Order: sequence, then structure tokens, then C-alpha cells
Amino acid sequence: MSKKTDCANSKRRDSTRRTFLGAVAGSTILASSALGTVVAKSGPNVDMADFSVEGRKITTVKITPSEVEVTTKKQSPQLQDRYGKSSLEVTQTHERPEPERDDLPREDNFTETEEWKDIVAMEDEWAKLTESDNADQLLVSMSENGEIGPAASYPSEHPKYYHNNEDNMFTLSGPINLVGSVQFSDADDCASTIASNGTGSYTWTTSVTDATRYAMIDGQFESHDESVASGPFGFTGRTHGRLWDSGTQVLIAAHEDDTVPHEAVSYLEAEERIDGFMDSFTDHYDVDNAEDPSGSSLLDHNGKATLVFDSL
Repeated sequence: MSKKTDCANSKRRDSTRRTFLGAVAGSTILASSALGTVVAKSGPNVDMADFSVEGRKITTVKITPSEVEVTTKKQSPQLQDRYGKSSLEVTQTHERPEPERDDLPREDNFTETEEWKDIVAMEDEWAKLTESDNADQLLVSMSENGEIGPAASYPSEHPKYYHNNEDNMFTLSGPINLVGSVQFSDADDCASTIASNGTGSYTWTTSVTDATRYAMIDGQFESHDESVASGPFGFTGRTHGRLWDSGTQVLIAAHEDDTVPHEAVSYLEAEERIDGFMDSFTDHYDVDNAEDPSGSSLLDHNGKATLVFDSL
């Protein structure tokens, strides 16, 4: 486990890691890196702060014996000024295969209204940002750490955040907070390993009901490749991770959900839970994504990412 609960355990784990790293010193199975600064581009002048919008969010939930329907409507005058549309509206419907066991009421309807602030733009605007002098607002590059392990060929840039497609507009949604090592062949391999190691009073699975999220990889938004969670539906909350293949590593965005309408309530708790049952280097990367460029904190995320392995 990666959690260090006492000095003796810490020393044992350090010894185990040194043994492993020594064994691969002549190979490229593992390359440990620190995240650094994206090289400044000479493209258009774009600033993520210009993507900021604020207004109100109206969430309507309709629960029936067979399904849960969640409609979110986000309204902002900036949307009208920039794109000629006054709101973003998305409806998601989730089936209830076992309504007698999912802890939701048999039927219910309710509406929640709250203030809303987000960073929203079209895909081509986000892509232009990656080619601008402010590319490091969205991307972060890996630089080799000479203290640990051999070098490997990593992609030069990784997204710091993942996004939600809302009415064909891409909204900054949350942070990348874990990275799967080059031991994993792809996102499926990584997700399956997390699921098989998962602990708790629930069954971890890769058969997950979730909404598609996107990460900016190689200048375009890519939908997540795999999912893993502490339950397939999560009507009353769960630990949930989405995974993207990025070349030689797997990017992971993990969070804790609350009950319907199913919002993220913690990133750090989910990272620590997966970290706790996987072989890992806790907070190995400094990703500089504890808050978005507008200064809004991303819940409890600490701006770092944990590196997880198949085995040490």
C-alpha cells in the first residue's frame, strides 16, 4: 500500500521501491518524472480567463420506479454575448435496474437553483489556447527526474483538467489527479487492475454507468477510454474514476460523488482511496491544478497527482 502509517512501514516500502527501481535500471518499464512548464508557443493571444462565465444553474431531478432523469440548465449573460445562446441545457437519464435496492425513493421530483461560475468555450477556442503563450493554463509537460529510474519517451504535454460537453460547449470540469505508469498497456489494463485491487464494502467494477468526459490530447478533445468505480450506478454516491490513454501513460480523473443529482464532492478522497490499495508514489507529480486560472479552487484537490503501478 502507498499509505505510510508508521516509520517502519515507510522504511519497508522505501526499500521495496529501491529494489524494484534497481531491477529496471536498464529498461524503460518505469520512468518517474516531475511535471514541469509547457514551452511557450508563438500562436494566437488567448487567455483562459476570457472563457469565464457566471450566472445561475437550475437542476431538475425526476425519479420514477424505472429511471432517474437529471436536467441541468446553466444561464449566463456572457453566453449570450459571446455565442448568442442564453443557456446550456443537458439532460441525462439513468435506468434503475434494481429500484428496491438503490436507496432512492420510489418516486420524487425536485429542483435546485444556485449561483454558477464556470470556464466555458468552444473546442476550437480550447485548441487555440494550447498553441498560445498561455498553453500552460491547460497543459503541463513532464521533465525527467534524474533521481529515480531510467528515461522513457513520454508525451511532452498532458492536460491538467478534464471537460464536460454541455450543449456543444466544453466546460472545465475537474482535475487530473492520478497517472497510471508505463507498466499498463492501456487504459483498460489500468482500470481492470484498479477494479481487481479495490477494497471496501462494495464491489469495484469497470462496467460503469457514467457520462462522457473529455481531455485535450494532441490538440483535440478525446472522450475518456475507460471507467472504474466502487459500484456501477452510484445513485447514492461512489468513488469514480475516468481514464484516458495518452500515449505511454494513462491519465486518471477520480472523484467522490454524492447522491442524485450526482455531483463531485471530493477529488482528494477518491485519489487517496485508490492510492491506498494500489502500489504507488503518492503526490508524485506537481500538476499545478489545485485551482483553475480564474482562481476558483477545485474542491479539496491539492494540485498534485499520484503515480500508480501494476506492481512494485
